[in-house]
Amino acid sequence: MNCGSKIYLLFLVVITACDSTLEDLEKLDSFPVISLKLDLERDSIKISDKVGTKVYQINFTISGEGAESLTIGTSTNSLGVFSSIQKREEEGTVYSVSYTPNAEGWHELKIKAKDRFKRIEEVSFALFAFENLPPKGLLAIEKLPDTNFQEYLFDASKSYDMDEKYGGLIRFYRFFIGNNEITLEESELKFVFPQNIPAAKIGLQVMDNDGSWSERVEEEINF
Repeated sequence: MNCGSKIYLLFLVVITACDSTLEDLEKLDSFPVISLKLDLERDSIKISDKVGTKVYQINFTISGEGAESLTIGTSTNSLGVFSSIQKREEEGTVYSVSYTPNAEGWHELKIKAKDRFKRIEEVSFALFAFENLPPKGLLAIEKLPDTNFQEYLFDASKSYDMDEKYGGLIRFYRFFIGNNEITLEESELKFVFPQNIPAAKIGLQVMDNDGSWSERVEEEINF
């Protein structure tokens, strides 16, 4: 082999090495970036036995190249169980993981992606787990248009369960009228007062489908 051939081969080796280095440098600028497919960075879940599911699903995507590993975990104070990370092939880089909280309170979840250069990209998501939120009693009082009787309509239809989003609802309405206590499944009650009383105290409590009663609200009627 003459000198010209040796120089040519050396030149090819140098060019090839440079191309490989440039490729690696380009990949350095394309490290994995995780973005959760959620509008909020936190959410909540009801873990009552009355609820059919206690599993929260997190969807996230990875953009960029070179992600070699994915890990997911919680802070030391969070008690719960993760499913394995699932890749939804039909959507490319979309992943999902399910988390089942085993205790009430805040759970801090962490997702990490590591690239081949050992760099780590991490995002956090906060999940609040609760067993039940109490209902809220709201009472409207209306005197019915009859001059012969002191008849009133008590309407509790605006009452609501504060965890209605998670399947909560009102089961019973308890009306307190003077010394009377009346519990109904219906939200309205008509009541006729005697003519000889100057005033009456009216109260309301409502019970949700977890068996929790609201705080008692009270009003007074003056005749």
